Amino acid sequence: MNPQVSVHLVKIPPPVRRGFTEEEVKITSGNIELAGTLVLPEGTGPHPAVVLVSGRGCSARSELEGFEGFIARHGVAALA
Repeated sequence: MNPQVSVHLVKIPPPVRRGFTEEEVKITSGNIELAGTLVLPEGTGPHPAVVLVSGRGCSARSELEGFEGFIARHGVAALA
């Protein structure tokens, strides 16, 4: 007696094209250092740019996750 085998094939969608690149940056002035993420749209610049600042001092840069990618996919560089 042969066991019954069932196979379910699923087509995997291609990876989502991001349309931008991310780079961690540090900006220093004297003994003060600020860290951020620079998000650049595809293609050669120059690109218009925005600086995104999250809430108060106790909020995290991660609160902006997704927003800077949305902006970059529309051709605008962002520093968060």
